[in-house]
Amino acid sequence: MPTLNMTDRGVAALTAAEERVTYWDEGLPGFGLRVSPTGNKSWIVFYRVPSRKWARMLAIGTYPKLSLAKARKRAKNKLSKANLTVDAADEQAKAKAALRQTVQALFESYSTHVELRRQAGEFKSWPDVKRSFERDVLPVWGDRPVSEIRKRDVIDLVTKKALTGKTAANRLQAYISMLLAWGVTCEWLDANPAYRLRKKKEQARTRVLSADELKTLWQYLDGDSAMVLSRGLATGPTITMPPESGRTIKDVFKVLVLCGQRLGETSRMAWADVDLEAGKWIIPGSETKNGREHTVPLATPVTDLLTRRQTAATSDAVFPSRAGSESSILVWTKRAAASIATATKISFTAHDLRRTVATGLGELGISGDVIGLVLNHAKTGVTGRHYDHSQREVAKAEALTRWAARLQAIVTSTPAKVLPMLRKRAR
Repeated sequence: MPTLNMTDRGVAALTAAEERVTYWDEGLPGFGLRVSPTGNKSWIVFYRVPSRKWARMLAIGTYPKLSLAKARKRAKNKLSKANLTVDAADEQAKAKAALRQTVQALFESYSTHVELRRQAGEFKSWPDVKRSFERDVLPVWGDRPVSEIRKRDVIDLVTKKALTGKTAANRLQAYISMLLAWGVTCEWLDANPAYRLRKKKEQARTRVLSADELKTLWQYLDGDSAMVLSRGLATGPTITMPPESGRTIKDVFKVLVLCGQRLGETSRMAWADVDLEAGKWIIPGSETKNGREHTVPLATPVTDLLTRRQTAATSDAVFPSRAGSESSILVWTKRAAASIATATKISFTAHDLRRTVATGLGELGISGDVIGLVLNHAKTGVTGRHYDHSQREVAKAEALTRWAARLQAIVTSTPAKVLPMLRKRAR
C-alpha cells in the first residue's frame, strides 16, 4: 500500500480511483487515509493489542470534517492506548453504546419488564409510577446517557420534588432507584447511584375530618358545581370535566366517605364484582393492596347510589373515565381531592377520608378488629395470621350501616336513629 508524507495540500489533492486505496502516513506508523471510489476520505488507525491475537483497524473520522492535524493527534492517542493493552475499538464501541443507552431507553426497557410482572398480577401501582417518570424524570433526564447519572443528579431531582411534599419526594426517589437498579441488571450501570440515599423525614398524617367538614363536603358532592382538575402539575393547566364525568368523580368520593375503602380500589369498581341484591361489593385479590379478596357490605345509601348508576351504565366499569369507556376514572380521581379541597376550603387527601371512616367507626363503639376487617388490614398476632380466618361479615355490615346512619345524621343535622352497641355490665 502507498505511503505518503502527509500534508494538508497533499491530502486535499488525493483523488478517487476505481478501487478503494489506503495511504499510510510515513511519519506515524499505523495512521492512514482511506479514499473510496466515490471520493470519500476516512482517517483510520491500524494497531495491535498485546492481549489480542488479531490486528484491529479503527475509523476515527472523515476528511475534511476532521483535519490532518486533529486526525494525527487522535491517532496518536489511540495508538498509545493500544501500547498499554487498551483496545481503542472496544472503547469506541462502548462510547457509542452509552450514547444509545439513555434514560429514556432504559425506561422503555424497564416498562417492558414491568408489563410481564403485571401480567403475573404484580406491580399494581405501575400506572402511577409510570406517570411519575413521565412527569418528573424523563423531561429532565430522558436524553442523557444512563452512565452519566450521578448521585448528585438524583439528589437535585428529589430535592426539587420535595417542594411539593416530602412523601412525594420519597416516592420519586424510590421509583428512580428501581429504574437505576434495572440499569445495573441490564449492565448499563456498574452501580446504582440512588442506592441508600437518605430519605426525607415524613410526618405521619393524623387528619380526620370533623362533623362540620363532613357536612360541607357532602353538600358539595351532592351539588352540580363543575369539577376543575389539574392535568398533572398543581400549577399547570387545568381541565373542566364534562358534567357526567364530574358526577362520576363525586360519586366515587361519596362511596369513599361511606365505605372507607382505598381510592384505587373504589375507582376501579366493576359491575361484575357488585351484587346489589345481596348488598355486597367483592374486591378481587388482583385489585387489593394485600392481594386478598375483600367483601365490602353495602349500606343502603351506597346501594341507592349504585342502583342509580347501574340504570344508566354503558360499560363494565362502575365509574368509567367517560361514557362507554372500559377504563376507570382513577386517572382523574387521583387529582380530584385537591380540586374538592380547594372548592370546599377543606384541606384533605383521599386517604384522610379512609382514616375519617375508621375513626368514626371507633367513636361508634365498633371494635378495633372489626374496623381492621372493614379496611382489609392484615390480622395481627399468631392467631390472626395463621388460625382465625373469619371475616365477620355480619359485624362489618352492622358497622358500615351504623356509620351510614351517623353520616346521614351529620349531613341532615338530625339525631341518628341507631341503637348504641350493648355493653357488658361491670361485675
